[in-house]
Amino acid sequence: MKIGYLCPFDKLGCGESEARIRWTYLFQKKGHEVIELNRECRSFDSDIHGENLNLDLIVSPAAVEHKDAVFPDAFSCIFFWCPTSFFPNRNNYLLYMGKYDCVVGGYESRNPVAELAASCYFNCGKMLPSMASVPTDFAVFGELPAQLKLFYVGVLPRYEKLLSKLDNSGGLDIFGPETAFGISPWKKFKSYRGNIPFDGVSIIKKMHESGIVLALHSKSHNTEEFVSNRIFEAAAAGAIIIADDNKFIRRYFGDNVYYVDIYQSEEALEKSLNK
Repeated sequence: MKIGYLCPFDKLGCGESEARIRWTYLFQKKGHEVIELNRECRSFDSDIHGENLNLDLIVSPAAVEHKDAVFPDAFSCIFFWCPTSFFPNRNNYLLYMGKYDCVVGGYESRNPVAELAASCYFNCGKMLPSMASVPTDFAVFGELPAQLKLFYVGVLPRYEKLLSKLDNSGGLDIFGPETAFGISPWKKFKSYRGNIPFDGVSIIKKMHESGIVLALHSKSHNTEEFVSNRIFEAAAAGAIIIADDNKFIRRYFGDNVYYVDIYQSEEALEKSLNK
């Protein structure tokens, strides 16, 4: 099968890049050919439009935000892993999503596709289950370090007060881009260790080196009972996982995870982590 992997953010370093690398690896391991397409649906390598590449399938981690872009005539699938409240322009985004033939995702408590279909923008129907998991071949095995530290990675310090308090403990490793949105979000943190390459593997190795992963989601993730890549990466690292009390994690990870209540004050949250 010839698969076109549509990269709506081109090759910008982000979580979608990690997913692209992992899915491409899995497709190729199964013997499929993968051609990576830019946001204009052109091959990164040849600049040929997907319409002329005889593709059997198109997959994408997000909708291409070009309503006038020519979409290749092939069966298409979009990975729907982002809370709906993250959409900067909900109606336009649904319009772009309507170009795809089916949707795969991992929502637990409700099927947002049915809700979105009522908007008249979107008629893909049933959501098929799939998550941004990690190939077994990418997993790290072996003993965790004797000196365990908390691992946290992010573009911005979502729980800034909490991280600031943990920063003074000496038991924290923070990773993320040095600059983002014109600012240096980690400049004041002594525990900042630099950026991690978006190569699908390095983040798992760094998690294993720290030993304990702080996998805290946004309140939007928890409201819609959805998770980011982080929980799967932490599991692939063989790390100890501390996560928020998300129903998805409860169902699939059970008592293999330590849970904290992110709705309490950050001071109380810090005490929970120090227990």
